[in-house]
Amino acid sequence: MRYIPATPSDGFVIPDGPDGYPFGHPTAGPFGVPVLRGISAYSNLDALVAFNDLGRAVNAATSAVHFCKPDKTFQDFMRSPLNNANKYDGFGAICTPDPTITMSMRPWQRALRVVWARQVGATLESRGWQVLPFLRWVTKSDYELVTAGVPTGSIIAVSIFASSKDRQLRFAFEQGMPEIVERLNPAAVLVLGRATNPVFRQLRKKTEFVPCPYPAWKPLTVKAIALQFQSENLFDLGA
Repeated sequence: MRYIPATPSDGFVIPDGPDGYPFGHPTAGPFGVPVLRGISAYSNLDALVAFNDLGRAVNAATSAVHFCKPDKTFQDFMRSPLNNANKYDGFGAICTPDPTITMSMRPWQRALRVVWARQVGATLESRGWQVLPFLRWVTKSDYELVTAGVPTGSIIAVSIFASSKDRQLRFAFEQGMPEIVERLNPAAVLVLGRATNPVFRQLRKKTEFVPCPYPAWKPLTVKAIALQFQSENLFDLGA
């Protein structure tokens, strides 16, 4: 089914979900976010590696594959996550995709991206892969959305790249991280980037933050993110 939400004023068609999604899968929260089994505290995950740079992994078995890359690079995966997914065999987990969400988006636009990403995760879990929830938020209203369907006491992942050069996004991240920890009580948080933000020190008695630096990846500027959202149609998913 085709979905075209290029601007807030456009009409839209709710898609059925990615290919292979197990319909009837349990959901949580007002937006119907798919529930994930998550990864327990006994996991030995200690690294994140980009889906298009798998050779960088030092130890695949303890690495989770992430999609914190420009949206256009993983559109095909969002549509059909099972195609060529066997290349991730041997890795400790696959993260839920991380499509761009911005403060300028309407709540339904952010929700649709989060729900679709979790549908990808549920699809992979239904085929036996370990799935690591990757969380991103930009406003207080996102907290319920992004934590829905994530088991408490499990492992989650976040990224500091989007907030590293933007004051508003950094403030939103620092405001939200304590709330996420309070709601989910995660066993550990894998941090894509250097975990130097003071908020990690403030919360270190409540959970473990595992820094996963990725210095070769250049963060997008705020202008670049805005242009990407305007020019790319992540959910133009074909007829």
